Amino acid sequence: MAVLNDAEAKVALHNRLIRIEGQLRGVRRMIDEGERAERIAQQARAARSAL
Repeated sequence: MAVLNDAEAKVALHNRLIRIEGQLRGVRRMIDEGERAERIAQQARAARSAL
């Protein structure tokens, strides 16, 4: 795995991980609230694409 030395790259990665974390929290909330499977799948795909 490459080491990130560039400060901008670290910030970008950090921000990306925060976004993914938020998307996954949203998926969990949707499951807990009984949201439609299609909407859950859509949000899960968005999180996966962010990876």
